[in-house]
Amino acid sequence: MPGDIPKWKDKLHYLKITPSNIKKMPLHFEHSIWHHEYEKMKQQIKADILVIHEAPSCHRHGYKALDELAESIGAKHIFHGHHHTYYHDQLSSGISVTGASIGGIVNLAGEELLCL
Repeated sequence: MPGDIPKWKDKLHYLKITPSNIKKMPLHFEHSIWHHEYEKMKQQIKADILVIHEAPSCHRHGYKALDELAESIGAKHIFHGHHHTYYHDQLSSGISVTGASIGGIVNLAGEELLCL
């Protein structure tokens, strides 16, 4: 979970401490951004757009850690899904945020073009 103290240092650490009958990493962990990757991204990546699954802090179920990542990489716009409701907002830093609805399509201006 963004912002929490990590339980595991990385994927290898997770696999080392899981029960021996678990041989494969669950998909929700396999495709997560691990803490060390998050820190590396903040230092090394530059991008205008950040596309993520979870929401930043302007959403009531969002995470401040994602605001920090967007600010660190110089993003001007965040697009996210997960909550399945279209909205358009702005972080206090001025970064534009668009949440896509389930089955929805948005353009780079954050406007909803299609909702299935």
